[in-house]
Amino acid sequence: MNENELYDSLISNSYSTYLLYGEENYQIEKALKVAKDSLAPSFSDLNYTVIDTDYEKNLEDIISRCESVPFMDKKRVVVVKTSDLFSSSSAYDKDEIDNLIEYTNAPLKTTQLIFVPAVIDKRNGFYKKISKNSEVFESKRLDKVQLSNFITGKLNAKHVKIDNSSKDYLIEKSGYLFRDSEVTLFDVENEIEKIVLNTKNDGLINVADIKSTVFEEKNVDIFKFIDAVFNGDVMKSYELLNNITEVHNASIQILALIGRQISLLIKLRILLKGHIPESVIAKKLNLHPFVVKKTKALLNKYTYKELLDLYNICSDMDYRAKTGRINDKISVEIMVGRICSYVIN
Repeated sequence: MNENELYDSLISNSYSTYLLYGEENYQIEKALKVAKDSLAPSFSDLNYTVIDTDYEKNLEDIISRCESVPFMDKKRVVVVKTSDLFSSSSAYDKDEIDNLIEYTNAPLKTTQLIFVPAVIDKRNGFYKKISKNSEVFESKRLDKVQLSNFITGKLNAKHVKIDNSSKDYLIEKSGYLFRDSEVTLFDVENEIEKIVLNTKNDGLINVADIKSTVFEEKNVDIFKFIDAVFNGDVMKSYELLNNITEVHNASIQILALIGRQISLLIKLRILLKGHIPESVIAKKLNLHPFVVKKTKALLNKYTYKELLDLYNICSDMDYRAKTGRINDKISVEIMVGRICSYVIN
C-alpha cells in the first residue's frame, strides 16, 4: 500500500485495522489527520480517540473503545500510540495480548483501529499477528525524486513556483538526503513556509531567497550553539538558543541536530574503539575529516553510558515535541541542561 492508497483507504473506510510505522513520521501524522478529517466535523472529538500505552497500560480499554458504537456518524477512529507493544521487550499479559489479537480477527466494521508503534520488532509475536490482520504502511524516508515532488506539491498549494536549480539547492541545503540525517519532512515543510513568506519575487523562488531566509545567519548560530552545548557552556548555549528562536521557529530542527550530534559521538566512540583510522571513519560516516577530528575531541567529556542516556532522552523529547505533549523550545532547553550536566570538567 502506497501513501495515496493509504489516505484513500482511511477516507473510504475500506479496512478496519491499520499498522503505521517507519522512519518518516510526517506521513503517519498526515494519515492520522486524514482519518480524523474523514469523520463528521460536529462529532469528531467524540469519535476520535488516541490511546498512548505508555500511560494507559490496560489493553482491555483499547478493545472497549473499539467496540463502542460511533456517535452520530458512520465510524469511529481509535489510534493506539505505543513504544513497547510491538517491541522485543514487551511485557504485557498474554491474555490481554490474545484478546486484542482476537478482536482484530473480527473487528467492528464501524471502527478504524490504527496502531502507531514508535518501535517495532518484526520478530515480535504481536507484530506477526497484527500485520496479518491489518493494512500495513511503512513510512520510509524519501529519495531525491520524491523529495523534489514533495517540495513542488507544497509550493503549488501556495501558488508559488521554483526553478529546478533553486529546488536542487534547497534540497541540498536542507540536509534531508544526507546519510544518517535527522532532518525530517516536518523540518523541510517548516523551511518552505519561511521561504514563501520571505520571497521577494512575485510568486517565484530563487536561490537568493533560500539563502537569505534559511541557511546563512541561522546555520552560523546553530553551529556555535551545538559547540557551546557539547562543551558544557550553559550560559552561552541558552543565549544562542534564544537568539536563534527569536528569529526562526526552528526548535524541532535544533533538537534533530542535537540528536544527530549525540548519534555521531556514539558511532565515533564505537569505531575508534575498534582502532579504525580517522580517515576511514570520515569516509564511512560521509563526513569531512575536520568534523571527525573536532567531534573526537568531545569524547573525553562523556561516558558511553551517558551518551546512550542522552540519545534516549533526545528521542523521547523529539517524540513529545512533535506530538504536542511538550513545547518544542522547552524540549530543547531540557536537552541543553541535561547535556551540560553530563560534561566531565
